[in-house]
Amino acid sequence: MVWSTQESSSIRLRSSHDDYVSSETGRTIGLSRLKGWFGMNTVSRLALVAALSVILLALPVFAQSDSSDGPLTIVDSAGRTVQIPEHIDRVVVVNPPAAEILAILGVSDCVVGVIGSTTSKPELSVYAGLPLVSMSPFSPPDPEVVLELEPQLMITYGTHPFANLEQLADSLEPAGVVVVGLDVYKLDTLFDDIEKLGLIFDRVEKAQELSTFLRSAMDEVSSLVSESGADAPRVFAENHGGMAFGPGTEWDTLITRAGGINVFSDSMAPYADADPEVILERDPDVLLFDNSRGGSLGYGVTDEEPMAALLAQLTERPGWNALSALENGRAYIISASIASGPRKIFMVPFLAKIFYPELDIDAEALLREYHESYLGVDHWGTFVYPAP
Repeated sequence: MVWSTQESSSIRLRSSHDDYVSSETGRTIGLSRLKGWFGMNTVSRLALVAALSVILLALPVFAQSDSSDGPLTIVDSAGRTVQIPEHIDRVVVVNPPAAEILAILGVSDCVVGVIGSTTSKPELSVYAGLPLVSMSPFSPPDPEVVLELEPQLMITYGTHPFANLEQLADSLEPAGVVVVGLDVYKLDTLFDDIEKLGLIFDRVEKAQELSTFLRSAMDEVSSLVSESGADAPRVFAENHGGMAFGPGTEWDTLITRAGGINVFSDSMAPYADADPEVILERDPDVLLFDNSRGGSLGYGVTDEEPMAALLAQLTERPGWNALSALENGRAYIISASIASGPRKIFMVPFLAKIFYPELDIDAEALLREYHESYLGVDHWGTFVYPAP
């Protein structure tokens, strides 16, 4: 019997080899939506999460184990069965979202090497000054540099197209470095990935608390929007390559979770040619753009002038001045800070605030709580331009 965290709000068991098997004690968590979350202040919400976590941790434990003190074995995001070393104190992390979760779990001191994409984030300054084994996820880590750091474990992506997981394992595992691939950025596996990291580093309770908070931040907003009965806005969302986000993309999922209707949800491909005639014909109520095409937006950024110029450039297209979205001033740029990694959960409250400005949704307060109470950094920056 394998235990796992499910999307529903109850604890369930399933027999499967698609998840992980622990030979150590583990607990799974399921929590119904926290009614009244938005009617409570930050201190009250934190107290409620802590109290519920304690109650759930007292529930029966479901795990499979051949012995009570053997090594932990998990199935990673790539479907590989990996035996995790015991007493980990030296880790190389080439997956920035995983590094973020390790900082929250309080085990960043175990990390001896990262990539440039991690140290470039001011909110992850805990890793500043560490040796770099690569500059970004798009360039493979140097095995020689990795081995010089003498890690017991490397954490990389499991299914990212540039992960080179098998190649890394082939080059490092003969030298005694275990390689595990955990994505920690996909909506459908995010909570399981967080709790697997909790297992690996013996921070199960903290991982469950984080999962509970993130799930609540998303689900409570979806429930509030659903119960409002308001008409769903039509939404056009464009990526930095000028393509429309279509079915199967996470932006499509996030737009739906926030109560919007993606006008390209019926396209034949996940990323569709944004036909100008189709956009004009479907007349979206809201326009969304990612900010990966240039310009600074996100954590630590307060100068909005470059974003104002970029937004003006993006919306100056033939016929667009007649779109409902522009007539009503509803065009926005979304920061990568909340559009990638575990923080993409917060796109749901931010989008919901854009779609339903009349609803009492304080997206900024939820993100502030994540930054200050979980990541342990000051909350500052511009995450959506203009502010909804």
